[in-house]
Amino acid sequence: MKKIQLLIAASSLAVVALIAFQIQWIQHSNELLDELFEDKVGMALCTTVEQQSATACCEPIQSLFDFLPVSQPTCEVLQKDTNFRQTLDGVLSFYDIGLDYNLSFTNEKLEDKAENGIYSCAVAPTETDENDVFVNVSFPDKETFIMEKMKAMMIPSILIILFISSVFLWANYALWKQKRQAEINTDFYNNMAHEFRTPLTNIGLASKMLSKKHKDLKENELLKIIGRENAKLVNQIERVLHLAKVENGEYHLQKESLNLKSLFNSVHEEMEMQIEAKEAHFNIENVSDDLAIYGDKLHLGNVFKNLLDNALKYSNEEPRIDISAHPNGKGIHIQFQDNGIGIPKCDQKNIFEKFQRMPSDSNGKNIKNCRGFGLGLSYVKMMVELHNGNIKVNNNGKQGTQFEIFLPSISN
Repeated sequence: MKKIQLLIAASSLAVVALIAFQIQWIQHSNELLDELFEDKVGMALCTTVEQQSATACCEPIQSLFDFLPVSQPTCEVLQKDTNFRQTLDGVLSFYDIGLDYNLSFTNEKLEDKAENGIYSCAVAPTETDENDVFVNVSFPDKETFIMEKMKAMMIPSILIILFISSVFLWANYALWKQKRQAEINTDFYNNMAHEFRTPLTNIGLASKMLSKKHKDLKENELLKIIGRENAKLVNQIERVLHLAKVENGEYHLQKESLNLKSLFNSVHEEMEMQIEAKEAHFNIENVSDDLAIYGDKLHLGNVFKNLLDNALKYSNEEPRIDISAHPNGKGIHIQFQDNGIGIPKCDQKNIFEKFQRMPSDSNGKNIKNCRGFGLGLSYVKMMVELHNGNIKVNNNGKQGTQFEIFLPSISN
């Protein structure tokens, strides 16, 4: 559940960052087009003045132009000169500026010309003492012109943003539905497990009381089957409830110093009946007497029981389970080696997922006689990781399966 929440949050941040970047890019593009427009107008003015006079001096326009020599006519003459406007029209057309403009001539420099959208060029006198004359041009439709130029960039950007936002909303909605469905399923499994546990507990108590009350039924095979199958169901239900508590953070490990070999011996004793029934060989000679770990005795014991139970179930011959352990670096490496049917490589990556069961053995044969919920190895992996360790599976082909567990040593 937390992974889905983190994914939704991360994708939301990514979309917000993308939109912000696109907006910033559009603003930057607008500034670049505005600067380009100013450069073109400045060059057009200088070119027009140069063509109209023999000598001219262009005042710096937007800090880009120095000067060009040109003779100075009066404002009145320039104001009535239609040839100047025609020349300017042609030069603006050359620079791909086909806008209506306002043209004026003044003897004084206009202040804040950039802010007011006025572009000017100064013509200096050479033979007389007349004041400078400034030619001024303004474009009322400049912003509309720039926006038209930006359409080629803005429309694709807006479409991309809308598409990504739509995909994002759809994906997050699907994730939210999946999260909600997972929560409903979890609640259902937990409620179902609780509902099943009560009658199963009553069945177990009833069978025990029946065997005590009627001594002749103590060795009854039917009663033994009832007790054995009832215990299996209770064990499966407890496993489901344990997983739910751990995943919801409701269970805290009760860690203590544990002697590893003693823990293996305890597991062997608890599963002695299953081991004898399978005529299995259980070997822990390669575990030193002084190896110690810091962990939860109940859950680490369950981890080893699950691995041992799998080795007993998934075997076509007399099972052989060899357990070895040795210190390595900052922890202890534990290996469970069996001579069972093995795990196909294509299934190895999924065996630690919940409700996943191996459909076939390493030879491709279907497995029909082994049943379960597919929670054992998921529980094993979860518990090992809660102990700051890790687990992996090594397939040896027809030589069975090897599980390798790393757990921090007691000093860590």
